[in-house]
Amino acid sequence: RASICMAANPPLPTKLREWGCDEALWNKVKSKRSLEKLARQGREEQARARMSKLREIVLAEDTADKANISANGDDFMHPKLREWGCDKALWKKVRSKRSLEKLARQGKEEEGRARIARLRDLVSKEAAEAVEEVVLPELAGTEAKTMSEEKAAAEAKKAVDAITVEAREVDADIAAEAKAAAEAKKQKEAAEAKAATEAAAEAEAKAT
Repeated sequence: RASICMAANPPLPTKLREWGCDEALWNKVKSKRSLEKLARQGREEQARARMSKLREIVLAEDTADKANISANGDDFMHPKLREWGCDKALWKKVRSKRSLEKLARQGKEEEGRARIARLRDLVSKEAAEAVEEVVLPELAGTEAKTMSEEKAAAEAKKAVDAITVEAREVDADIAAEAKAAAEAKKQKEAAEAKAATEAAAEAEAKAT
């Protein structure tokens, strides 16, 4: 791809225009100095031959690019765009890909780099706004939800603790009542046993 321009374009010399070089081809020519030299020297035949060769190279490159686009769809990125600072992550976010592809095909590096820089800034800004508008509210909502859940859990624990205390108090009352009943039963049995013993002794005394 030696024919593609890598720098800002100088104006197209009038003689080269007269000999068949248009702006589209001129923008893609890397070795402009050699063509400019041929124009200054008036070497029309050599200049026309060189431009014809360059046009064939450019046509072959464009054909290859179109084949890649057809095969890969929107995933295909012109190699020049990668050289100018466009990576795959940015390329996937670009909506108007054709305008960048056109700049790449025309070899307009300065415009291409400027467009890529603007797009990168725009993507960064959109990402920051998304964080502010979506992520942060979601985090705030999650935090509020967490606090609400923690509060509910605390209230539930408090209620359980209260029930536990009440249950313990009830158990204590039941235990006290059971103990009192057992003590009363024991005293009753002791009294009955004593009465029976006294009655037996009295009966024995009468018998003698």
